[in-house]
Amino acid sequence: MITPESSSLTITTLAGINLALRRYGSGGGQTCLAIHGFGEGSYVWRDLARAMPQSWSLITVDLRGHGESAWDPSGRYDLEDYVSDFDDLMSGLGVERFALVGHSLGARIGCILAARMPSRVSAMALVDFGINLSETGQDRALADFIESFKPFATYADYASWFAASRPLTDPRLLDMIATQSLRARDGALYSKCDPKLIAFANKIVDETSIRAALREIQCPTLVVRGAGSAVFPPQAAVETAERLLRGELKTIPGAGHAVVVENPETLARELVDFLQRHTAFPTGERFEVRRGFPRGSF
Repeated sequence: MITPESSSLTITTLAGINLALRRYGSGGGQTCLAIHGFGEGSYVWRDLARAMPQSWSLITVDLRGHGESAWDPSGRYDLEDYVSDFDDLMSGLGVERFALVGHSLGARIGCILAARMPSRVSAMALVDFGINLSETGQDRALADFIESFKPFATYADYASWFAASRPLTDPRLLDMIATQSLRARDGALYSKCDPKLIAFANKIVDETSIRAALREIQCPTLVVRGAGSAVFPPQAAVETAERLLRGELKTIPGAGHAVVVENPETLARELVDFLQRHTAFPTGERFEVRRGFPRGSF
């Protein structure tokens, strides 16, 4: 298991955005990139860091406009902006081949990355994300995100609000989520997220590009669904896994859409098991970005 200690780094993308990241592990073996969901932060992957084999490195990143990463001064938060950030990030770190785990928006980003650079992504897990997502569930998640921008008097107030809006959340994580999600300003506590993200929430949802990307993904891919998810219906999870060339499906009990904070230990065990089964390097592998799908094609 990887020890909880990590190194903190900042990488500047070609677009000039400073991304905050943490790197867990020795870096001597395989590398896994974990991308969090909309409105969250890299802190959601701490249980995964503890569960990863000692020989692995785990890279967790705050998306632009989230956590400790910079807000884009021009308010650029399209899906393509996020995809470009991670292309720049992994190239800047010198990581040629890696496994990828993404939750929600992070999984959406991962789909595009894996489709464009199949020789670099060795295996992938899509956590509570796929095709035919519930519009009602997504609208509820957006409403909660908008409400999170109100001022909070204390971290405990935020933890109570969070528990009420996501009642399946693991209670031991509530204090950590509160301290990682808020920043003190003008005598109150406010979300670290850029309010401009609200306007981009619906633009990030691009069903057509995801359907096309799923067909092009060559690596083994685990589709994970929270058993009680209101965003990712059971049949949608089945159809997503079937659309993939090498898809598998796993349901996590005791969790809804926010699997990463609702049943993180079970999720971590399933992810590690999957990654260990599917991350051997093919003989004679060449590392190169696939050129047949330029940025913006899907």
